[in-house]
Amino acid sequence: LTGFWYLYSYNILMEEKISIVIPNYNGRDLLLKNLPNVIKYSQNAEIIVVDDASDDDSVVLVRKKFKRVRIIKKVKNEGFAKTANLGVLRAKNNYVLLLNSDVSPRRDFIKVAVKNFGPKVFAVGLCDMSHENGKIIARGRGGANFKQGFVRHFPATIEKGETLWVSGGSSIYKKDLFIKLGGFDTIYSPFYWEDIDLSFRAWRSGYICLFEPFSKVDHFHEEGIIKKIKVFRGYIKLKNF
Repeated sequence: LTGFWYLYSYNILMEEKISIVIPNYNGRDLLLKNLPNVIKYSQNAEIIVVDDASDDDSVVLVRKKFKRVRIIKKVKNEGFAKTANLGVLRAKNNYVLLLNSDVSPRRDFIKVAVKNFGPKVFAVGLCDMSHENGKIIARGRGGANFKQGFVRHFPATIEKGETLWVSGGSSIYKKDLFIKLGGFDTIYSPFYWEDIDLSFRAWRSGYICLFEPFSKVDHFHEEGIIKKIKVFRGYIKLKNF
């Protein structure tokens, strides 16, 4: 029993050191669907929704239905990088978990991930159970090589270990290092590749990112705002690549 209560207390303590930041733009229905599981499986964490000047009633919904959730409302739409950076800066805890609004966590997703942190660990990537075309595909670990002076990244095997990058939509960062490294570079606004860039800068600074396959979240890509703007999304990918 003594061991049980030690582990129980440790898990609560780690959750209390976590701030969950959810960037949001016109994601009312996604928040309504996914916030209940965020709250359910992170009962002792600070939860923040940073609204990127939505046109819908996202803010009204959160204030009315999810009173435990803290809202930061922006007056100007600036994209993912600035919105996530603001959430990290305003977070009160030592570790910041970034979640997309189209992500729903599974049980124990925090306590499994935080066990990976050590002195040289910048971030821990969660296992992204991606719902795509009627299938669920595990994603979230990246490999890399150098070719003609460029870093080429590719999907790596889904197993515990080092990863080139962690996804900005489902990963935990050390807040002090995130700020020290300058956060996401806003040159990538409105979205795409900013998480790979930050992870690479962390690696160049002597830190590592780890991937935790047993810390799982469901990612409903096809319901997210990015998937609904296909042509524009293609242009942004080419611009930021």
